[in-house]
Amino acid sequence: AIKFAPANTQIGIGSVSGQLTTYDYFREKTALSRKNHHNQRITAIEWEGNLLVTGGRDCKLRVIDAKSGS
Repeated sequence: AIKFAPANTQIGIGSVSGQLTTYDYFREKTALSRKNHHNQRITAIEWEGNLLVTGGRDCKLRVIDAKSGS
């Protein structure tokens, strides 16, 4: 799954292994990387300001503040 953040210069990327990465395309660097964010494939990503909501095949929703990383 991949989703551009409408409010800033980041892209949220979810992998088949459950890893979540945010990439700042203006600065051309990884802003955040979390292995095992989900136990299975990340299938959905949605931005709400700095909050990043992800859904996975593990039937869980997770919310993370992409600015602080928590």
